[in-house]
Amino acid sequence: MNYFTPFESEMRIVFDEAKKRISLFPEPFDAIGLNYLQKFDVFQTDSAKNYICYLLPYWMRDIAPISDEQARKLSIAGVFNMLYYFILDDAMDSVQMDNKQKLSIAQLFHLETHGLLLEFFPAESSLWENMRQYVKEWAVSVAAENIEDYFQNDRIKIANKAAPIKFASTGALLLSGKPELIKEVDALISYVLVTLQMADDWADWKEDLKDGSYNCLISLAASKYLIGWSGTITEKQMQNAIYINDLLKTYSAQAELNRSFLEASSVQLQYLSLFHSSICSNLELGAKRVEKNRSLLLSGGGLQLFLSK
Repeated sequence: MNYFTPFESEMRIVFDEAKKRISLFPEPFDAIGLNYLQKFDVFQTDSAKNYICYLLPYWMRDIAPISDEQARKLSIAGVFNMLYYFILDDAMDSVQMDNKQKLSIAQLFHLETHGLLLEFFPAESSLWENMRQYVKEWAVSVAAENIEDYFQNDRIKIANKAAPIKFASTGALLLSGKPELIKEVDALISYVLVTLQMADDWADWKEDLKDGSYNCLISLAASKYLIGWSGTITEKQMQNAIYINDLLKTYSAQAELNRSFLEASSVQLQYLSLFHSSICSNLELGAKRVEKNRSLLLSGGGLQLFLSK
């Protein structure tokens, strides 16, 4: 958590401000919005932690010395941007009756994001051209991932599902007069986002297999043990790949390649690298845990017990 702890007091300010803004939404969206924010509040025990979405402006201060006010506003905008895209993703993946309500409040979140950014970036700012590019990348990525099998064919495109978060890094660079670094920083963040998606897909592979959603771990299993991505791999085949054939070991090694790119870059972002290293370490620990459990069970004659688990 050394990528979060130094900024904990700032994050309390950021989330408190987000709550104040949502409280001003018209009814019933004020209560709905606060309830939704709670699910992603970094200080809630059982919330989804999406650190990069709101910490990125602070991590950027290694190379972009923006003010406290600028970092906070970019971070608050990151919170609303996060909420907006998570609602869109949720709506795309479901046919629930409350989609109308979700999409309605999504627009309020979107409005807050742009309102915050306009305080620093007028309409003629180059930030908006960058933002348009990030949104285009997001749109293409979410629409085509099942068709193109990005993990096998163009892995960096996996990052485009979260490309809109890059407004924070680009904004910080523009505010600090360093637009020449935007391309390199975009690339760094993309590699981190690929690894982050890989970790999410390791956690969600059963659900994604059931829903038919694209998943990097399933893609690797299909390419390694079958013919390729087809969406027809079974849960039993996945379990064999993970628990018998060390799929996660191969998977974590792929994440390590992304870490090598960060280390070789001419631009060094300390906290971004720490965040990325923690994800890689978790994947590696997962692979070692599977290997250790298998060895223990096999040494004790517990093959059937192992397979049942």
